[in-house]
Amino acid sequence: MKRNLIVILLSISLLAIVSSCSVSKAVQMANCDYSFQKITGLSWAGLNFGTTSTEKSSMSLSSLAKCTKAISEKDFKTTIGIAISADNPGKREAAIAGFDYVLMYNDKEIASGESINRTDIVVPAHGSTTIPLNFTIDISKVVDFSSLKAIENTLHFLGEVKKLGDADTEFAIKLRPHIRIGDKVTKGPYIPIKSI
Repeated sequence: MKRNLIVILLSISLLAIVSSCSVSKAVQMANCDYSFQKITGLSWAGLNFGTTSTEKSSMSLSSLAKCTKAISEKDFKTTIGIAISADNPGKREAAIAGFDYVLMYNDKEIASGESINRTDIVVPAHGSTTIPLNFTIDISKVVDFSSLKAIENTLHFLGEVKKLGDADTEFAIKLRPHIRIGDKVTKGPYIPIKSI
């Protein structure tokens, strides 16, 4: 009986230490500085707009044909890849279990996603790490396709996406960290990502 009590007390103590360590790493993650790094991908209509111009006058006829086909087939799915940086100024490593993320345009949420990891995302003490975010947007919710300028409207929007991270952009990104305490994951508050 006494031996079982010792095992139970040791187990509770160990759980408290692990939980305390998890909370400490999560608190340190909240103290990290998050900033936009770069766009890692931008595609629509089978075109990579990371390398393709968003100026209609600069596009090839085959690229314009792909845009026209996508609009006629109501293919409004656009994918955006973004890299953000988490910089840890603290003396201890920071860690989170994952995060939700939101992309805003003109103060309206246009896309969201979630990263759930088996192991924690770790930012070393006095170090940084890159966190990838991937968004899928239905651009028909933000672009007017009813006019004859549907291609121009879309290309203008994609050009605005390419400015993501600039201080004067209408885009904003927010992260909400997931904190692991023992076996449970709790979601923290949203953190805005700084523009460059």
